[in-house]
Amino acid sequence: MNVLKSAACAALLACSAALPAQAALIYDSIVPVSGTGHGATPTILAVQNNGTETGSVSWNGATDIRTGHATNQSHTAAISSLAPVTAADLRVIFTPNEPQSAAGRSITLTNLVLSIYSAAGNLLWNSTGAFAQQTFSEHTQEGSAFGYAYKLDAAQALAAQPFFANGSNRIGLSASLSNAASGAEAFFALSLTSPTVPPVPVPAPAGLALLGAGLLGLGLVRRKTA
Repeated sequence: MNVLKSAACAALLACSAALPAQAALIYDSIVPVSGTGHGATPTILAVQNNGTETGSVSWNGATDIRTGHATNQSHTAAISSLAPVTAADLRVIFTPNEPQSAAGRSITLTNLVLSIYSAAGNLLWNSTGAFAQQTFSEHTQEGSAFGYAYKLDAAQALAAQPFFANGSNRIGLSASLSNAASGAEAFFALSLTSPTVPPVPVPAPAGLALLGAGLLGLGLVRRKTA
């Protein structure tokens, strides 16, 4: 991944919204997603609409139930398919996919909820708490190299962990987005411990400032040398 592009995305995210002290799902990092999403790692939730997008996928014990603007690419995932994974290691990856012709290509993720179902279709657990909406003004396109990872906060991960012990339990998602332009937004899940998809930490604002100062200094040195 291009380092400057990663830093620019980090600055974009840092400016879009302040995360609350405690939340159900919180922004974590930018991650490489080559060969995932619509490829090797199945999409859990895909939504598509113009304007507001809302959708969910759940499990009734026999089949997936899709609501709202969820597309046929939406499928719950057995926890065993994400192994090795714990609640703390789980990452929900968001990959915006708005058309390049869309004005500003901006979209806002306003809510994201993780649900766990038994193999029989009983709802075992829902993530709860505030969600800090996030605006993405520069989108990845389907098949591009990175996505945006969300994780359970410490309290929610602790509460969800008992349900990760049974690999037949299934994960579902619900999401809401605004300012969509008919692109197909996708969410999938993976384990932080996956050897093929390492996380890319987002630099803190202080780190970005230091990076900027370093680049400025390098430019001044080159000017003086010239």
